[in-house]
Amino acid sequence: MDLQTKKGYSLLDSTSERINILKLWLSIMVVYIHSSGTNITLTTGKVIFEVPVWLDTLKFVVSSAISNCAVPGFFFLSAILLYKNNFIWRENCKKKFITLFIPYIIMNTVWVIIFAIGQVMPLTSVFFANPDNVVSNWDIIRWLKAYGVISNIHPILYPLWFVRDLIIINFLAVIYKKIVDLSPKLFGGLLLILWLFPIPTYWMDYLLNKQTICFWGLGYLFVHYGIGLEKLDKYKKYIMWLYPACILADCLMRGTISGGIVHGFCCILGIAFWFTCFTTFHEGKIRNLILYFSSFSFFIYISHENTMSCFMKICYKFLPAISVVQAFTYIIVPFIIVGWCIMFGSLLRKYVPSVYKIITGNRVR
Repeated sequence: MDLQTKKGYSLLDSTSERINILKLWLSIMVVYIHSSGTNITLTTGKVIFEVPVWLDTLKFVVSSAISNCAVPGFFFLSAILLYKNNFIWRENCKKKFITLFIPYIIMNTVWVIIFAIGQVMPLTSVFFANPDNVVSNWDIIRWLKAYGVISNIHPILYPLWFVRDLIIINFLAVIYKKIVDLSPKLFGGLLLILWLFPIPTYWMDYLLNKQTICFWGLGYLFVHYGIGLEKLDKYKKYIMWLYPACILADCLMRGTISGGIVHGFCCILGIAFWFTCFTTFHEGKIRNLILYFSSFSFFIYISHENTMSCFMKICYKFLPAISVVQAFTYIIVPFIIVGWCIMFGSLLRKYVPSVYKIITGNRVR
């Protein structure tokens, strides 16, 4: 059955450019989210770090209060980019099969193979010691979880839960739109309550994450009401002081119910804050370089997690887990990993473009 949405709204060329730059920054923030762990698992057992208060605070500010808008930001932008134009459901599903489903299956399979090989080689087995990921011990349920069939929590390549949810929400995109159109204001209010308040949502893990439902909906509401992203610039001076104040409140109220509500507001404000920060660059080398880097946003997202995990394990295998080393790995390693992803992605795109196109869903620029 082919269904078509109503006419959407257009994006300015400058807005599209800012979105591309924002995607790069969101990808970097995702890397920082995944660099904030306080333990690693080796064959010798789990190593739990003694994190000093100052470093724990730094990690909370950067990886939680600031970076918590990263994945919601992707859902928000994805919804806008889909609903801004008329689309036919069947054609959109075909497109997403190439751009999302194939990369999802391939990247999960690649890491299943890497884990399976790494676990049987004496030299590398220490770095693939998580008992839940020992491939030879998996039953049918664990295999299904590794591909996100049962739950979105357990893909072997963890960040791909986002891609899994995007596949499902795109499949349901027309139905979702029709439900919202019944009462957009009511639905928007319900989404706000669902996002801000500690409502149990564990059941959602078997279909869609709360972030998916809430920020996909927010993106569609922007389209429904014709709110262009550039309109956020009118409120830039308020966002610029309100967002830091929200981050401070998030830190001070950390661990409380009220703090959870503030944390949710930080996420919403964060998307607006970073979009208004990234104004259009003038023509020049810096602009071209940033846009070149932004073309690897998806590759960074799908490639960083297990690579960084192995890199961290190597660091702590040979270096003491003292606060200076922890601070170094937390601050510096994400940039090393992002640089590696861009370099490796550029080499793939240049020398084996067919492979790069397949694993990135035809994202060639």
